[in-house]
Amino acid sequence: MLLLLLFAATLVRAENYPTWCGKHYQLGAPLAAPHPSTRFPIPPLSPTPLLDFQCAQAVTPYIEGDDTSVLIDLLLNHRRGVDWGTAAGPLTISVEVGGQRVGGEVLEVGARAQKIEIDLSGVAPRREPYSLRCRATREAGGVLEVDGKLRYLSPSSYGGSVVRQDAATGGLLTLEDDRWTPFFPLGFYVQFGGFLETNLTVLDDMKARGFNVFHPVPTFDNLTALDLVLDRAEELGLWLMYDMRWSYMDLDSVRKQVELIRRRKNLLLWYTADEPDGPSDPLDAPRLTYDLIQELDGYHPVSLVLNCADFQWAPYSAGADILLTDPYPLHLNTSFSPVYHTSCDSTFGCCGCDNCIGSLEDVSYRVDTSFDRRFLSGRERNLSVWMVPQALGNSEFWTGIPSERDFLAMAVLGILHGVTGILPWTLPTSSEVLQGATKLASLVPYLKSFILDASATSTNLSTNASAVQARLWTVNAAAFLLVTNSANESVVAKADFEGLLGVGDWRAMLQEGVEVLEDGGEGMLLALEPFGTGGWVRQTAEGGEVAVELVLQG
Repeated sequence: MLLLLLFAATLVRAENYPTWCGKHYQLGAPLAAPHPSTRFPIPPLSPTPLLDFQCAQAVTPYIEGDDTSVLIDLLLNHRRGVDWGTAAGPLTISVEVGGQRVGGEVLEVGARAQKIEIDLSGVAPRREPYSLRCRATREAGGVLEVDGKLRYLSPSSYGGSVVRQDAATGGLLTLEDDRWTPFFPLGFYVQFGGFLETNLTVLDDMKARGFNVFHPVPTFDNLTALDLVLDRAEELGLWLMYDMRWSYMDLDSVRKQVELIRRRKNLLLWYTADEPDGPSDPLDAPRLTYDLIQELDGYHPVSLVLNCADFQWAPYSAGADILLTDPYPLHLNTSFSPVYHTSCDSTFGCCGCDNCIGSLEDVSYRVDTSFDRRFLSGRERNLSVWMVPQALGNSEFWTGIPSERDFLAMAVLGILHGVTGILPWTLPTSSEVLQGATKLASLVPYLKSFILDASATSTNLSTNASAVQARLWTVNAAAFLLVTNSANESVVAKADFEGLLGVGDWRAMLQEGVEVLEDGGEGMLLALEPFGTGGWVRQTAEGGEVAVELVLQG
């Protein structure tokens, strides 16, 4: 009986303390480690190859009159899929929308993003998504099916923008001069109250610096000021990321906001939950809001940001087309909280960056983890990943603000690891961070032209120093190179480009803490200072093959 009373008292005491990422963090709170069920499940490696069969509409949403297709992935791996045996040969693919056959083709196993044209002439556009079923059959016997959703809408009657997701690249598509064009978002979260609402020139400055999107942070108590801000942004051509963080669980409020904002010609996307995994919002809340927004709009993607290293990732991300991750690892103590005066580890505490080690490695790890979970969830074609670099400091957990070089290294690391959007938290920020973001903006045309081109070939460059990361993109006769040093020490690196012998030299688009020591056309010797970052572009010989190896010297 005494043990039962003590256990009951512990439960009552635990309920009196809030949690962050499933962990207690206040002084005096009992230890209550997150339950294993809150962690993302990692399947064991299969001893035999598995066939991962994925099928998704190539662009979301489709509008009546569009050319329409689906993308098929037929990949062999050891982590996700079904045991397909040893029988080789092509597969016959059949595609159904709403139970009606709309296309099919014979495809080979082992390829990604194989396109099958589909005919939706017999399918009526509607707000509710259609069921999408793809069936793979092999001659030797055996059928494999995968189900999904397909969004097929009538032209918008709201007069606002239409923004699409490209399943091949994970990027956005916006309409420019009657052509669907890749869009790489780069901007800032911007504090509305006490800053933006009284100073419209903030928007003019953002536009002049090359930013293309802004994210006003509520509350929007002054609706007149909000209208003026949104009108000015529309005049400037700044895209809007509309935030409902404080009201997203109030569906009546969400309805009113969506009906008000969906007419905006510069609306890029909706933003619902801000770090719902921190305070443990109801697991189904993001998805309920997502479904309502699709019912009321459907012409713009829905996004949210997750903060925790590993807490209820799957149910929260189910409410998003675009998932943001926001590790802020610099200038903080990852083992002791100056805010709550407690220790921090994987079972207790809140130190500002969940389960972080306090270096740029946290950025790489958090982004990689997001992509890995996306793959294991079967959402590679319908969930994009963006990043929120740290632009704050000298408050709460953080004793300093990132330098210009820190900021650039963080943002470029995110891009090197695959993110397709950059939105730092937050304006106002330091002049150094703002200058770093301005330099990053000079790369946007190349990020759009290379990273968001489905025909691009991407090569991660091998190095013998894990801190130096580099990636090369090639499209036809052009090449784009990004390099960053994520360590607080200098290094000299040589990039060798065998076969890359086209006309013209590399042109530096960004060099911060990087010196080109030697550029003979076939290779580039680089001296990288701590957190040094560089980006170069060049035109190569038509048809020239590229083999790249990055070798560290000394």
